[in-house]
Amino acid sequence: MVSIKRKPIEIPPEVARQFTADMKAYHAEQDDIRRDRIAVGTRHVLLVHRRAGTKLRLSEVKELFEENDPEGVARSHMSSWSELRENGRRI
Repeated sequence: MVSIKRKPIEIPPEVARQFTADMKAYHAEQDDIRRDRIAVGTRHVLLVHRRAGTKLRLSEVKELFEENDPEGVARSHMSSWSELRENGRRI
């Protein structure tokens, strides 16, 4: 997979704080549909601060979230299911 190099966008501090909060919520969420909803909302906010006519794909927002994982480790949904089984909890 080839990363697209783009000029960084300048965003106001309150938008940056919201991005950080969304990123943490994205990583904390286990449900893929809810994670997508978080990423879609973040995409809309970021599009407001981009030049007119530029694109920002949902996959690019998810890539930003993964690159900036607050824990430094990308999470795997499968490992969380394995942990639940190992701990004896019913799924």
